[in-house]
Amino acid sequence: KEFADAHEAFFKLGFSDQQRSELYLMLALCLMIGNVDFTPGKEGSDVKDMKLLERCAAMLQVDPTMLREAITFKTMGGGKLSTYKSPLEPPRAIIARNSLVMHIYSLVFDWAVRVINDYISVENSAYRTGILDIFGFENFSVNSFPQLCINFTNESLHNLFIEHVFKLEQEVYVREEVEWNFVAYEDNQHVIDLISKRPICILGLLDEGCATGSGKDSSVIENFHSTFTAPGGKYKA
Repeated sequence: KEFADAHEAFFKLGFSDQQRSELYLMLALCLMIGNVDFTPGKEGSDVKDMKLLERCAAMLQVDPTMLREAITFKTMGGGKLSTYKSPLEPPRAIIARNSLVMHIYSLVFDWAVRVINDYISVENSAYRTGILDIFGFENFSVNSFPQLCINFTNESLHNLFIEHVFKLEQEVYVREEVEWNFVAYEDNQHVIDLISKRPICILGLLDEGCATGSGKDSSVIENFHSTFTAPGGKYKA
């Protein structure tokens, strides 16, 4: 029932039969790649079921060897013009597999949004409806990089709100000598700087850990603590 409703909704939003088929194919591909599993091998990881991988490669229209290497090896930059491949153990191959699935899903989602926007767009329209769907701030016992990105986006949106509703508006009052009761607010710019203000920030240290090819969760966390909890640091561990 839910699939039938979604199928009909895609039709009403301008998806052709071919586009709906391609959409379902890519969603099925995401599920199939998620079933690819690994065993320890001589060189990092071996794919447990090569026939499943070959089916996924056929759906992606790529060579199976290329797909296998994409999820069992990490490509590193050795310089401006050189690269080398580092084999991944099964736990890291699973992370690479999941990252590929998320990337494919993101591309499919963006494409679907473009199709819908093209269908509902009206030239010279004086009105527009904008929809923003966010998770809101979330705090889990164990976080992940996607969760960091979600919270960073929310911090940035919150900062934009503060900038326009409090900072800029009250600056206008001062400039025009308008009498008003000052509205106190908590500025979160320091949080955004902690995450993204290079060269020393969370994202910068994550890039550094990834570039070495040997970075582990524990070593990255230790680097965070030693960097940001030093005298004059940005947070307390």
